[in-house]
Amino acid sequence: MFFLLSVPAATLPVLLAVFVIWWLDRYDREPLWMMLIALGWGATFAIGLGILGTHILVAIFVDSSFTAAETTVAQAVYLAPFVEEITKIMIFGLLFWLKDFDNATDGFVYGATVALGFAMTENFLYFNNPAFYSDADGWVSLVLMRNFFTGPMHMVATATLGACIGHVKYTRNWLLFFCLPMVGFFVALGIHVSWNNFMISYAQGGGEYLFPLAILCLFCEILVAFAVFMASVHFEGRTLLRELTEEAGLGIIPQAHAGVLASFFKRRGVVWAQGVRDVAEYVKAATTLAFRKQQWRNSSEDTQKELDKDIQKLRETLRELNGGSGRRAPNQQAQGYPQQGYPQQGYPQQGYPPQGYPPQGYYPHPGYPPQGFQNPYGNPPRQY
Repeated sequence: MFFLLSVPAATLPVLLAVFVIWWLDRYDREPLWMMLIALGWGATFAIGLGILGTHILVAIFVDSSFTAAETTVAQAVYLAPFVEEITKIMIFGLLFWLKDFDNATDGFVYGATVALGFAMTENFLYFNNPAFYSDADGWVSLVLMRNFFTGPMHMVATATLGACIGHVKYTRNWLLFFCLPMVGFFVALGIHVSWNNFMISYAQGGGEYLFPLAILCLFCEILVAFAVFMASVHFEGRTLLRELTEEAGLGIIPQAHAGVLASFFKRRGVVWAQGVRDVAEYVKAATTLAFRKQQWRNSSEDTQKELDKDIQKLRETLRELNGGSGRRAPNQQAQGYPQQGYPQQGYPQQGYPPQGYPPQGYYPHPGYPPQGFQNPYGNPPRQY
C-alpha cells in the first residue's frame, strides 16, 4: 500500500515546486527540456553517485573503532552532504556552456530543480523503507517532514551554489570567477550539514529544543534565498529597461515598447503591440537582445565578437516583426558606438579638396547658361 502511495507523495510536491520556481522566473524562463534534464539528473545520476560516493568515503574514513552512533554522525552529517552537493552540481558542467545560462537567476532555477529531483528520489526511498516508520501515522509524518522540510533544505542549499555559479558566468574578474562558487559551495554545505546535524542530534535524544530550532533556521534560510532570488529577477527587469531604452534610441523598436517589454504584467497584453506580427516572438527576441547586450558588457573581446552577430541578427528580427517600421540596425558594436577612432584621425585628409579645384573653365563652363536662359526659380545660376 505504501509503495503505491509513495509515488505521488514523492513526485507531486516536487513537480509543483519546480513549476512555481519556473513561473517566478518571469522575464527569461528556462526551456522546459533543460528543466527536465536538470530534474532528471538530480533524480538519477546525482543521487546514485551520491550514494556510491558516500559509501566509498565511509569505507575510507570510518573504521571498526567507531560506535554505531559515531558512524551515523560521520556518514549522515559530514560525508553524505559533502558528496551530495558535489554530485548535484555536476550538471552545471553542461549548463555553464549554454549561452542562455547567463546570470544568478538561471543558476538559482537550475540548482533548485536539480536538488528537488534529488529530493524526489530520496523521499521515495525513505517512504518505502519500513525502518523509518511503524504504522500509517508514522508514514504520514515522514511524508510531511521530508516534503516540507528536508526537500526545501536541499533546494535552498543547491540553489545558493547554482546562483553563485550563474553570477560569474559572464565576468572579467577572475578572482570573483573562482572564489564566488567556492563560497557558494561552503554555504550550501553548511546549510546541509547543519540540518542533518540538528536531525541526527534530535533523533539521538539531544534535546527537544533542537527540532524547533532547526525549523526556525531553515525558515530563515528559505526567506533569505527567496529574497535574493526575487532581487535577481528584479535586476533582470532593470536590465531589460536599460538595454531596450537604448535600442529605442537607435530606432530598433518604438520608444513606447521599451517600458512595456521591461514589465512582466504590461507585456502580457496585446494593445501595446499594434502592428507587431507575432507578439510572443517579438517579446522573446527583445528579451534575448537585452540579455545578449548585458553579456556583451561583461565578456572578453573574443566573446564580444560572437555576441555582436547575435545582437545584429536579433535587431533585424525585431525590425521585421514590427512591420519594418524601425530603422535598420547600424553596423556597430553593441557598446562603444561610435567606435573609438571613428571617424579616424586625419579624415578628411589635409589638403582635400586640392587647391585649384574645381579647375578654371570647369562646369559651369564659359557660355553657360546660354543667352536668353530664364531660371524658373528666379535666381541666377551661382558663379564660380
